[in-house]
Amino acid sequence: MEECYEVNESRRKTSVKPGRGPSLMNGIGGVFAALFGLFWFFAARSITSDIGIGPARFFPYLGLLFVAMAVAEAIYNFKNATADNRHSLIDLVDSEDEPDPLDPRSRVESPSAEHTHARSDESVHYCPYCGRAVDEQFKFCPGCGKEL
Repeated sequence: MEECYEVNESRRKTSVKPGRGPSLMNGIGGVFAALFGLFWFFAARSITSDIGIGPARFFPYLGLLFVAMAVAEAIYNFKNATADNRHSLIDLVDSEDEPDPLDPRSRVESPSAEHTHARSDESVHYCPYCGRAVDEQFKFCPGCGKEL
């Protein structure tokens, strides 16, 4: 899976984004899923047309629900495949900026001394490709090896 990393240095937030190729393939899969939902609707409607009132009469409409979900997925994936700014799969954020509400250890009122020191240190920079912390004198990232 192709991934793209973005680093916002003001909040030290890294976003992992889906690749354009997989998004395009998922969009095409959504179109096929919508066609299958239409097939389901018409086939189930012809099968259940002789049934009177009952739960089986609602069976064809599951196909329409399937179509609606598939169309929404296809639109989302085609937008991610073609847009300049894609939606993030995962956002990685420092615990100082956005604490984890499910982790009771991160509910400390004041940040620890080491986090405060790292935050105020002006020489801490991040690789725009992999998000690893690097010194400003580095010419290449020690994590991914790309030129900074």
